[in-house]
Amino acid sequence: MLLQTQEQRLQAKADPQMILANALLNMSCLELTQAVQQEAADNPALEHDDEDLCSGCQAPQEQCAVCVLKRTDGYRDFQEYRCTGDEGYSFHDPEDDDIDPVSLAPEGYTLQDHLNWQIGAIIDEADAPIAEYLICNIDDGGYLRCDLSEAAEACHVSLDRVERVLHAVQSLDPPGVGARDPRECLLLQLAALRQDGADVALPECIVRDHWSELIAHRYGQMARSLSVPTECVERAVHFIRTRLFPYPGSRVRPSWCKTAHKNTPGVKPDVAIVRDKNGSFAVQVLEHEGTNVRVSPSYVRLWQEMQRNPRAYSEAERRTVMESLSRAQMFMRGMEQRKELLRKVAETILEEQYPFFLSESPEDLLPLTQSKIASLLHVHESTVSRGVADKYIQLPSGQVVSFRFFFGKALSAKYMVKVIVENEDPACPYSDQQISDILKSLGYEVARRTVLKYREELNILSSRQRCVLR
Repeated sequence: MLLQTQEQRLQAKADPQMILANALLNMSCLELTQAVQQEAADNPALEHDDEDLCSGCQAPQEQCAVCVLKRTDGYRDFQEYRCTGDEGYSFHDPEDDDIDPVSLAPEGYTLQDHLNWQIGAIIDEADAPIAEYLICNIDDGGYLRCDLSEAAEACHVSLDRVERVLHAVQSLDPPGVGARDPRECLLLQLAALRQDGADVALPECIVRDHWSELIAHRYGQMARSLSVPTECVERAVHFIRTRLFPYPGSRVRPSWCKTAHKNTPGVKPDVAIVRDKNGSFAVQVLEHEGTNVRVSPSYVRLWQEMQRNPRAYSEAERRTVMESLSRAQMFMRGMEQRKELLRKVAETILEEQYPFFLSESPEDLLPLTQSKIASLLHVHESTVSRGVADKYIQLPSGQVVSFRFFFGKALSAKYMVKVIVENEDPACPYSDQQISDILKSLGYEVARRTVLKYREELNILSSRQRCVLR
C-alpha cells in the first residue's frame, strides 16, 4: 500500500556565483590567465578587451603569430625584404603566413648540450653512442642515474668499454660531472684541482678514506688516524667546503649564454605597493596580459533585439543567448570580486605592517594572522586563505614576496635566530635553549625544538659544530 506524505525541510544550497568566485579567488595569476582564455573560448558572449586583441586577426596577442613575430628583432627589415626585395620583386609566399609561435621561442641550453659539445673531441666515433647514452642519463645536478651494466646491455658493448667512456665523460667540464655519488663527485673535483697544481693530498685522503668521519665531523679521530694535527684536518675540511661543490651540473652557464638566468620563469606579482609623489603608500591590483575580458557588445545587442522582436527567434536561440550572457556576467562579477578582495587584503596588510614597508626589514614584521585579517574585513578565514594562496605582492623597492610572508611571527623569529647566531661569541656559541631564552626575553615565545627547526631551515650548525669550525 502506497502512502503520500508532505514534509518541510531546510537545505543549504551552494550559490553558483559563490562557487565561481571562490574558484577564481584560489587561482594564481597563471591559472587565472588560463581560466580566462578557456572561458573566452567556450563562451561566445565573453570576449577579450580591445587592448588584448590583434588589430589584424582579432585574436589574443599572446596567441597571435604576427604579434609574436613583431616582438622579435629585425621584423621591420624582414617585412621590407619579403615585400619588395632588392630588385622590386615580391618574395612573399602564402605559406609564410603559417607561422608557428613555438618555433620562435629560444631553445634552452642544458647540461646535456654542454657535455655533448665537449665529448666529440676526446672519444672515438664508435664510442659516441655510448657517451650519448650516459650523458642522457645524467640529471641536472650532474649525477649519473643509470647502472653501467644497464648501459652496456642497451649499447650492446662490454662493461669495460662503458667504464672507459664514463671516465672520458667524467673528465669534462664542470669537474665532478658523471659521478655516481657525492663522494665520487668530490674526488673528481679534487683530481681536477690536483692537475691544475693545487695541493689536495690531505683533502683527497679525507674524502677517499675517511668519508664517514667527515660526515660525522669527527675531526679529532681523523687527525689521529692520519697522524696530523687537528688544525690541519680543520683546514682541509674548510677547503672541501669552500672549494668543492656537490652539485656541479647546476653551475653550468657558459659565458656566451647570456639568457641562462631566464630559463626559470619569474614570479608575477598580483598586487604592488607603490609610493606616490607625497611619499604615501598606495595599493595597485595588477592586470596580467590576457585577463582583460568583457561582455560582448554584439551579444548584448542581439539579446536586446530578441527582447524587442521575440517572434523572429526560436525559444532555443533565446535560451542559448540568455544563458551565455548570464554566464559571462557571472564570470565578470567573479573577476571583480577577486580583484576587490585582493585590494582589501593588501590594504589591511599595509596598515598592519606599516613599519615593515617603511624599512623592508624582517625585524620590523609584526605578529599577524589570517584570522585577524578576516575579522578586520568581516569575511570568513577560508576566504582570506584562498585570497593569499599562491599570490605575490611587490614591495616599494621592487622586491616580490609571497602574501604569506606577512602572516605569523615565525618568519621574524626565524630571522632573529639568524641575527643572534651572527652576533654570538665565536668561542662560546649559544645553545638552542639559550637562543630560546634570548628570544623569550625579546617577546618571542619560541620553544627549544622550534629553534632547532629554524636553525636547520637556515642551514646553521649546532653550537658544538660552530665552535669546532671557528
